[in-house]
Amino acid sequence: MELPQRIIEQASALFKRFGVRGVTMDDIAGKLGISKKTIYQYFANKATMLESVAKDYFEEEKAHFEEISKQSSDAVDEILRILHWSIKSFENLSPTLIIEVQKFYPKTWELIEKFQKEYLLGKIRQNLSWGVNEGLFRQEINIELVSQIRLIQILNLVNPMNFPAQNFNPKEIQTVSVDLYLHSVLSPKGLQLYQQRIIQPNTYNN
Repeated sequence: MELPQRIIEQASALFKRFGVRGVTMDDIAGKLGISKKTIYQYFANKATMLESVAKDYFEEEKAHFEEISKQSSDAVDEILRILHWSIKSFENLSPTLIIEVQKFYPKTWELIEKFQKEYLLGKIRQNLSWGVNEGLFRQEINIELVSQIRLIQILNLVNPMNFPAQNFNPKEIQTVSVDLYLHSVLSPKGLQLYQQRIIQPNTYNN
């Protein structure tokens, strides 16, 4: 692996665990066993490094989403697979990370918003269309409107201002959110399938 990519991956791991402002260039250099001067050969400052970390993260997210889509047998299955993968992804995420990026790193925040409004919204729209075509979701759903509502719901879930870590369990937040969402869009056929799936807890734990 090339050194710039190693730096990005190490920075990403530390940012996720401690937040951006809780990590110094010295911390990253120390973990990699290189000098801080070496890091500055590739990244002018922490802000430009964070932008690279974000871009790399988005590519990983897209790859995960596409793999989940390939593995999924139907739209309900896809949502449940994404839920369990998402729970693992956010398990050790610093509660300050998102707020820090929004407040102090506007360029990276712009990249995040673009990813959300373009790619993530598109995946939600795709899933809804799939479910409607299969008869698992209600036929009368306004796909565009519901996609936008679901995106806003997801974004609000990961904001620690809405759900402080000391008061809410992240796994429960995501699970309840998906349950409420599915109950709002499922057809009778889809509801029956969903109820069968949730009584098989080990299906998505691999």
